[in-house]
Amino acid sequence: MSQEMSDADWNTFQFRELISAGYASLAWNREKIHLNGGLRTEHAVQDLPDSQSIQHLGLLPRFSAKFELTTKSTLGISYQKTLERPSIT
Repeated sequence: MSQEMSDADWNTFQFRELISAGYASLAWNREKIHLNGGLRTEHAVQDLPDSQSIQHLGLLPRFSAKFELTTKSTLGISYQKTLERPSIT
């Protein structure tokens, strides 16, 4: 159900958001290879007016690898999924 808000509604709009999160990571290193990975899990609950509630579960992985090619040069690659929330001011 979608409902538009008037300017007066925006001046009095209130909501509550509770975010629970956890992070785990692992690292593996050998002579010239370095691997690192992790996973952030985030559960968010937004309580809106009129007894509405929205829940989100986010899985945000991260991985990086570094290879030492010579004593003076390395090659690296990484991946990370992020989450951005809009600011409400």
